[in-house]
Amino acid sequence: MKSILSALFLVAVSGLAHAGAPAPKNPVMPAPPPGCDPLGYSFIEPGYLHLDNDIGTADGGYVDLSYDIGHNLFVEATGSILGGDYDFQEYGAGLGYYFPLSEKFHFVGRAGWAYTDADLSAGVHEAYISPGFRYQVTCDFELYAKAYLHLPEEGESNWSGGVGALYHLCPITALVVGGAIGEDDEWSVQAGIRIKL
Repeated sequence: MKSILSALFLVAVSGLAHAGAPAPKNPVMPAPPPGCDPLGYSFIEPGYLHLDNDIGTADGGYVDLSYDIGHNLFVEATGSILGGDYDFQEYGAGLGYYFPLSEKFHFVGRAGWAYTDADLSAGVHEAYISPGFRYQVTCDFELYAKAYLHLPEEGESNWSGGVGALYHLCPITALVVGGAIGEDDEWSVQAGIRIKL
């Protein structure tokens, strides 16, 4: 009888000892490293703009807005107001299409309308066509280039082109710097903050 009680006691004590032990867990596989965020076309970008041409120089601010509407299409709008040797303002809106040649390299085409007004001349209405590209060098660093063919309602067509770089400070915000040149010794530089929408 003693041996039976001793055996039951040992079973009970053993059961209580294992009752508080955690159940064995299935091994957890490490998560794969996250990939780069895709090139985005929904953002707002306020910034500083310096313009230099044969009239003089002007400084001020600009705001670019872009919104992806799906099917590789996006709408865009821009506005800038500058002052200095002359007052300058420009507003524009258009439609763009991006063609991904790869996940990191996009061909981008734009077309739209713009209005430019400098205080030494009458305002100019024009259509524009703009081919370009975006290249994601790393997850945080991007290069871009674009050219513009300006088609004013009156006068001859002219061109301009620009290049720039973008560096992500965080997933939502990026620092953007760029420069552009055009006819009549015109050139500009800009710096802004791009905020993902």
